[in-house]
Amino acid sequence: MNEQSQLAEEHGVSGTPKRGLVMSTLVFFAGLTTIVFYGAAGPILEEHLALAGVLHGLLLASPHLSKAVLRIPFGAWVDEVGGKKPTLILMASTLIGTAGLVITLFLTYPENFTMELYPLLVLFGLLAGAGGATFSTGITQTSYWYPRDKQGFALGAFAGVGNIGPGMVVYVLPVLIGIWGMTMAYSVWLVFLLVVAAIYAVYAVDPYYFQLRKQGKRPDEAQQTADELGQDIFPSGGCGTRCEPRRRIVVRGFSCSSIRCLSAADSRPCRRGSRPTGNSSTSCLSPRRAS
Repeated sequence: MNEQSQLAEEHGVSGTPKRGLVMSTLVFFAGLTTIVFYGAAGPILEEHLALAGVLHGLLLASPHLSKAVLRIPFGAWVDEVGGKKPTLILMASTLIGTAGLVITLFLTYPENFTMELYPLLVLFGLLAGAGGATFSTGITQTSYWYPRDKQGFALGAFAGVGNIGPGMVVYVLPVLIGIWGMTMAYSVWLVFLLVVAAIYAVYAVDPYYFQLRKQGKRPDEAQQTADELGQDIFPSGGCGTRCEPRRRIVVRGFSCSSIRCLSAADSRPCRRGSRPTGNSSTSCLSPRRAS
C-alpha cells in the first residue's frame, strides 16, 4: 500500500482518478444515448401516430429539451454535493421515462398505439432525455478528480468515448427493431440503462473533497486534506498547492471546474505554494492583479 492509499484510508475516503473517469464516462455514454430516444424509431412512430410535421418534430426533440434545461442546474449542483447524487437522479429520470415507454408499448403496440398516447410519449421523452445532462455532472466530476496537467487527457477521454453512445444506438436500434420488434428493442435498451446505472451506483464515488465534506469537515479542512491526497481543483475557484501560474477568471456563483472561469471582476493567477484561505472567490491569492 503506497503513502497516498494509506492517507486515504486514514481519512476514510476512497476512489482514484482512474475509477472516477471510468464511472463518469460509462454513465455519460449510457445517458447520452437517450437524445435519440425516438430518432431511430421515428418513421414507425410517424406512421402509427399519423403525426404532422410540427408534432413529429416536438416528439423527436423532447429528449433534447430536457437535456438542455437540466445541464446547467445539475452541473452547478455538483459543486455543492459532488457528482454522484445529481447523476443518479438524472439516470433515475431516464429509467422512469424509458420504462414508461416500454410498458406503454407492451400494453398498446401495435393495435392500440394511437395519437391518444402522444402527450404521454412526449412526457416519456422529456424524462428520458435527462440522461443527456450527465455530460455536465460527469465532466465536472472528472475535472475535480484530475490534476491540472492531466485535464486534457481526462476530459478528452470522457467526452470522446461518451459521445459515441447516440451514434451506436442509431445503428443498433433499427436492427433490433427489425429482428425483435419495437417493444423488445426498447426493452433491451432499458436493461442496458438499468445495468449501467446500477454499476455507477455501486462503484462510483465523489472526489475526496466532497467525501470529506460529507464526513462533517469544514470546507477549509476538507480542501487541505484533499489537496494532500492529490486533488487539484475545488469548488468556487479553490486550488491546491500544486497550482501552476495561470490566468483564471471568476464568475460569481460558478466554479472554475464547471465553466473554467473565475471572477470577471477580480481575475488573479494562481501561484505555486499558495494556500487556500477558504474564501470561495479568492482561494488562490496573488499580490498583483492580472493584466
